[in-house]
Amino acid sequence: MDGHIETPNIDLVGALRRRADDDNDVLRLTAIQALGATRDPAAAAALRACLRDPDEDVRTDAVTALAAFDDGPVAIENFLFTLKEDPVPEAKSAAIAALGRL
Repeated sequence: MDGHIETPNIDLVGALRRRADDDNDVLRLTAIQALGATRDPAAAAALRACLRDPDEDVRTDAVTALAAFDDGPVAIENFLFTLKEDPVPEAKSAAIAALGRL
């Protein structure tokens, strides 16, 4: 035994993306935080979509999650969108912090 553990083939990002669209805002928040933690580029599309979520906490967490791994022109465009369009100060602050880290 070499210490290697076999894991089933799970589409983690796909499962989290589905939860990011859930009606329950707590599930959406948890999914967004987990998507950001994966650092998987496939998670970025789901996180970008969450920038337009009706829940302000979801939008703020989406900005923070994107900032962890999303860079380049697309990231700048998303963070500027949040600065311009989101009325919530916390979301704007998260976007400013994200832009500062690029």
